[in-house]
Amino acid sequence: MAVFKGVMTVASDGIMPIISSKPNTLLLLIIIAIIIAIIIAMIIGFMPPA
Repeated sequence: MAVFKGVMTVASDGIMPIISSKPNTLLLLIIIAIIIAIIIAMIIGFMPPA
């Protein structure tokens, strides 16, 4: 799960300055949706098939 944690850290570091400099609710929601989709895809990818 080190890779997962690393991706999350990079994502938050890259996104937070954007949110701070240009607060835009719609953009923020889109970014969050993309992150959630990536996380779900990663979880599905790492989980062995049942």
